[in-house]
Amino acid sequence: MPNRILREGILTSPKLCKLGWAEEVFYRRLMSVVDDFGRYYAEPGLLRAACYPRQLNKVSDSDIGKWLRACEDAALVRVYPAQDGESYLEVSNFGQQVRAKKSRFPSPAESLRSTCAADANHTHANEHLDVDVFEDEDVVVSGDADASRPSIPNCPHRKLLAIYGEELPTLAQPRADLWEGQRADNMRQRWQWAFDKKRGEKRCGTEEEGLAFFRRFFSYVAQSSFLTGRNGKWNNCNLDWLMTAGNFTKVIEGVYEDRVAA
Repeated sequence: MPNRILREGILTSPKLCKLGWAEEVFYRRLMSVVDDFGRYYAEPGLLRAACYPRQLNKVSDSDIGKWLRACEDAALVRVYPAQDGESYLEVSNFGQQVRAKKSRFPSPAESLRSTCAADANHTHANEHLDVDVFEDEDVVVSGDADASRPSIPNCPHRKLLAIYGEELPTLAQPRADLWEGQRADNMRQRWQWAFDKKRGEKRCGTEEEGLAFFRRFFSYVAQSSFLTGRNGKWNNCNLDWLMTAGNFTKVIEGVYEDRVAA
């Protein structure tokens, strides 16, 4: 089992403070189980055996499922499906020394590409109609009202802005009261894209699923040293940039994913 570095920041982490005692113990044990990329199986039975090998009679699969959901709700862990039918997890911002050239488990990027590989430039024929106001938002955007597409929930701009701020706090943060015009229109189009059908099945069916998709998207962006400016090469990434169709596509296709030198 590889060594892990536990930085002192874990003691003052706002996200970690959201966990109960049992949930925090699970999270700390999980860090010893995941691979160098912070990934492991998300199946409760496997997690229970790996994290509590000498306490199997004290911990149940339902306990593991509850603690994992708490970690996911605190944005400490993400759970994602893969093409092999399994569910996997990834510790957010794992930040450990990478020894292995390749992860033992599929990446969230592969999950995004497999479930959302359709053209992110997809637009709708009536998108250039007059300006409308969303019923659940006080933000004015250009294009057709989402109400004209009853199967798609109204784009929750403010909730998406909040999730962006949680997952990418180091990037420039837009003001909700100024989120309007073309950039709000771009976000609405990306939201509609997440609900469009692929091979007869929708990617997302409810607002909750849509919000979860964009949380995974922003969390994936947070892994990129280039997009976050951690490598010092570029510092202009922001929500406007991410919601532009071409940039959104390149992110999902893994163009800005960190590469491990061979």
